[in-house]
Amino acid sequence: MLFNTKLVALILLTVGLVQAELTPCIQGCSQKAAQENGCGSFANRDCVCTNKKFQQQAHNCIADTRPGNAFGCKSDDMAKAKQLEAQNCGH
Repeated sequence: MLFNTKLVALILLTVGLVQAELTPCIQGCSQKAAQENGCGSFANRDCVCTNKKFQQQAHNCIADTRPGNAFGCKSDDMAKAKQLEAQNCGH
């Protein structure tokens, strides 16, 4: 589950990426987690890369691929999120 925590940091991905590169799932889950866990925005790299609560909430949201997910998450969103997290947080 260590991977889950780091993956959540992926949200920070938006920090250095163009909005067009973000899926609605990653952007929506990341912004919601940022607002609810003291980061304000998913573009707050310092916060999203270190805030474990943000990371866990974002991960759980992105991993929820059930029909009806508020942000329309799909199985390939998680891989994209992990890649973005690695690029932006250095994990």
